[in-house]
Amino acid sequence: MNFKNVLKDWSKIEKALLFSSIIVILSVEIIFKSDILTTSCSLIGILAALLLAKGKNLGQLSGLITTILYSIVSYNNKFYGEVIIYFFLMLPMYVISIIS
Repeated sequence: MNFKNVLKDWSKIEKALLFSSIIVILSVEIIFKSDILTTSCSLIGILAALLLAKGKNLGQLSGLITTILYSIVSYNNKFYGEVIIYFFLMLPMYVISIIS
């Protein structure tokens, strides 16, 4: 599945929302000199949110990847409550949603 097929049934406004979100995320990441892990977590996270809003199955997988990356970012920043929420609550939900 290529990215063009994923965006095939999206309206121009939805595509503009996706690409403007990517531009804003990349701009903020450059301004604040974020690392590649945080940047990829943010980009995959916005993609997951929009894919899930559109009801695409690829959103479940990208949400799972975002959950894992965000757990790592949270652990590195000593946000242990976020690690517990994402790793022990969100991760099993995404795994179950992918399986079912």
